Amino acid sequence: MNEQSFKSDEKQIGFLSDPNFNISSRTESRMEYGTDYFLNEIYALESEGMLSDLAVSPSLITHFIFFGEDYRENALAYIASVLDECYKAGHLRIAISHNDQELCGYAMLFVHPDPKFPKYLHKIYVKEEFRGHGLGGQILTSLAENEPMICLLCPSDKVSFYEKYGFHFTHPFEVPEGDNFILSKGLYSELCVMKNYNESNEPLGAPIFFLNDRDIKNIIGI
Repeated sequence: MNEQSFKSDEKQIGFLSDPNFNISSRTESRMEYGTDYFLNEIYALESEGMLSDLAVSPSLITHFIFFGEDYRENALAYIASVLDECYKAGHLRIAISHNDQELCGYAMLFVHPDPKFPKYLHKIYVKEEFRGHGLGGQILTSLAENEPMICLLCPSDKVSFYEKYGFHFTHPFEVPEGDNFILSKGLYSELCVMKNYNESNEPLGAPIFFLNDRDIKNIIGI
C-alpha cells in the first residue's frame, strides 16, 4: 500500500486505504494515532448527516414526526455499521485532515471491486471550526492528484467549485426506475454527475453510491 499525504499548515492530510493504516502526526510530540482513533468520529458525523438528509426529504418527512430517541439511536448505529462493513471490506476509503488527535475534515471514496471502474467520491466534509480556509479544496486536490478516475454527485450550485479542480459536468443524475427506488427519488433529485476524466476511458460506466428504498426502510424502521 502506498501512503499519499501532504502537509498543510499544521494539518496533515492522509489517505487511508485499509483499517490497519496509521497516520503519524508531524509535530514535536511525534505521537501516532491509528485510523480507529478517527473512524468512530467520522462514522458519527456521517451518520448524523445522512439521517438529517432523510429527515428533510419530502417523501420521508411524515415518518419522522414520531421518530423518538430510540429510533434515532438505532438508525445512527445502523448507518455506522454499514460504513464500517464497507471500510473493512475495502469498498470504502477515507482521506482525513487532522492536527494531532483533532480531526479537521475528511473525504469518503467508495471503491468498486473491479479496478477498471472509477472511484465514487461520496463526501467531502470539513468541520465547522475549520471552514473558510480552503481545506476542502486541498483534500479534493490531493485526491484528484492520486486518483485518475473519480466521479461524484453535487447540486448545480456546486458545479463551478468542482470545475476548479479538474471535474466536468457530464449529465443530470437520474434515480433508476423500479419499486426499490420510490423513496430514493426524493433524496437525489436535481443532482449533477461530475467526473475528472475523459469518458472514453470509462468502458464500464460510473458507479454511484446511493441509498435505495431497502436501505432507507432499514435506517428509519419502516
